[in-house]
This record gives sequence, structure tokens and C-alpha cells, in this order.
Amino acid sequence: MSLIGLISCVKTKKAYATEAKDLYDSPLFLNSKKYAEKRLDEYYILSAKYGLVESSQIIRPYEETLNGKSKNERLIWAKDVFNKLQNLIDKNDQIVFLAGEVYREFLENLLEEQKISHQSPLNKYSIGKQLQWYNNFFLYFDRLKDIDRLYNLIEKLKDGLGVFPKLNSIDGSKILPQRGLYMFFEDDEFRMTTPFTKRITRVGTHAVSLGSSSTLWNRLRTHRGGQDLKGNHRGSIFRLHVGNSIINKNNINLDSWGIGQNASSDIKEKEKDMEIVVSEYIGNMNFLWLNIPDEPTKFSDRSYLEKNMIALLSTYDYELDKASYKWLGSFNQNPFIKQSSLWNVNYVDLKYDTRFLDILEYYVDVTIGIKTMTTNSIVPKEWHNLPRNNQQLNLLFEDEQK
Repeated sequence: MSLIGLISCVKTKKAYATEAKDLYDSPLFLNSKKYAEKRLDEYYILSAKYGLVESSQIIRPYEETLNGKSKNERLIWAKDVFNKLQNLIDKNDQIVFLAGEVYREFLENLLEEQKISHQSPLNKYSIGKQLQWYNNFFLYFDRLKDIDRLYNLIEKLKDGLGVFPKLNSIDGSKILPQRGLYMFFEDDEFRMTTPFTKRITRVGTHAVSLGSSSTLWNRLRTHRGGQDLKGNHRGSIFRLHVGNSIINKNNINLDSWGIGQNASSDIKEKEKDMEIVVSEYIGNMNFLWLNIPDEPTKFSDRSYLEKNMIALLSTYDYELDKASYKWLGSFNQNPFIKQSSLWNVNYVDLKYDTRFLDILEYYVDVTIGIKTMTTNSIVPKEWHNLPRNNQQLNLLFEDEQK
């Protein structure tokens, strides 16, 4: 299985015949090509004149664009491109579009008919936003290597656990450790920098206050709601955020949502339908977990990993693996959720400690049975005393509600 890029041609070209990869001269094409060479296995060029072109194919400059063609002409062009593409790829290859909508419109339908997977990571981005994203991709490439390592460890965890369940499909009391850390994933959310890799959309833990007796399953069940889909968003900040997003997206009038720590039976009845919708949404998420059985304290290894994973995955200041334009969290009024691409508010603008990746690897190996659990904390003790930035210090911390 290979990742195959399709890059659309552009107006600006060299004045002489050359290899297709060198013919096009615009910043957008050059950045798309550079990204494809770094992250994909192969790429081809979508030419309005020549159809599907291999990057090393010699072609002459031309003045032709799909934008001026009729719908029927574009459909004929797409069928020709698709026929050529089928002869160059395997059935299980995955297509990454680095092309505008007019170049994708019919090709996407043809790929779907043949059940060939495809993604368009820059879908709905203007040319200006695409160039800005590519600039971040190259500027923060060292950070991207750390994100890649994190996801490689998560893939190792998933393979080692042998399951990647939906939250509504299991009885966690039978398979989950007493204490640990969890990660949520959503069906239509993928990494922009590595399409087809599911993007983590929330990281959390539990029992980070001294004396807390909460278990990992208790926390997840509170987020999910009961088997009858009843739930209480006043006991789960996650449910609160998801509900707020649904309300905002659909212009629902439910002004009691999130008000107060308790609610009367009348208010709960009024909110019942929304609680069910929230339970269905969260219950449909896949999740993974780490076994980290340390004592409840804000200085626990679980707390350290949670904060650093959120800080690294967050797109608050580093727009690498941004949420898709359809992501429900994009409709939330909380700027930390929208800008971070996570269902997290705390820690999204922290600077991460690169050492956490070694500790994450250790706990992945422990969870899947490769290593033996330590009885002592392995977190750098001085890290908890490092100063945080001003925005984070001004947040209302949610440790008790996680």
C-alpha cells in the first residue's frame, strides 16, 4: 500500500519543454511538490492538456485550464486520467489530492466507485491558506518529527492491544486498567501531514487530585453516558464541550446547557434529548488507553504525559495537523478548542518537553506487555516546577472535571 499524490498544474510555467515536475513555477506547485517528495511514496501531475502526467515525463508548456472547460469536457478528462491512474497504482494504494476542486470533482467519484481511498488534506483552503500551511509544514519540521514519533507509538499501542474499539461497544470494567490515560479518535478526522492516519482529538486522564478514587472506566463512562444514552454534562467537561458545539452548529435554543453545577428535574428533562445526542456522538468515537497505575496527584506520570501529549498535538500555535473543516469542535465558541483542533482546553498552548516521548514509549511497552511496570515515577521531577505561559496561567483548570 502506497500513498500517491496528485498535484494539479498551474498557469505559471517555464518557456521550454522539460520534465513535468520542473515545468510549473508557482509557489503553490513548488510547495506541493516538496511536500509530496517528503511525505508521499509517489506523485503524478494533473495537467489540463495532457491529463495524468508522470513527474519525469517531458512535456511542453501550454495555455490550457480546466476552469474554461464544460462539465462534459471535464468529465471526459477525468475518465481519461482515471484510466491512466488505474494502470499505475495498486488497488490498495491511497490517493492524496494536492489539487483544486475542479481537478478533483469527477475523479473523486470515480475513485469511490472503485473503492479506492482518497483524501484531500487542504480541502476548502484558499491558495493563501495553503501557502501558509506549507510554510508551517517546512518551518516546524522538527516538531513534526516528534508528532510522527508520537503517532508511531500510538500505532504500536493499537497493534499491541489488538483492539481499537468504539466507546459504546465495550464494557470497560472488564478490559481497562484501574488507572491510565486515554485518547479519542473520530471517524472523519485524519492528520493533514499524514493523510489516512486517524487524528487524536482528545487526550485525558483521571484521578489527578490527592485522594481521588476515580477509575479510568468511571471517567470514560461519565463522558459516554449510560447504555440508555442518558448522561450528565455537568459531570463531564467533555460532554459540555461537545454539546455546546452541537448547539452552536444547529442554532438550538438551550440556554440552560452548562449553567450551574446542579440542575432541577425540569431542566434535566429539557436537556434530555441533547444529552442523548452527545452520548451518541462520544460513544461513536474510537479510543485507546495506557496503563499507568500511579497514585492520584497532579505530579503523576499520567498528568505529565497528558499535558505534554496535548501540548505537542495542539495546533494552537503550530498549524500542522489541523482539524478538518467539518470537525464538530470547529463550531465551539471556546477559542482553545477551535484553534487547538482538540477537545481540550487546558495545556493547548504549553511548550512540550521532548523527553516525554521516551516516557510515553515506556508506558506503551508496559501496556502491551513488553516491559515490566516500575513502582517509581520516571518523570523528570523538575518539569512540574517549570513556569507556564501567561495564557495557561489564566485558565480555569479542569483537573477535577476530567
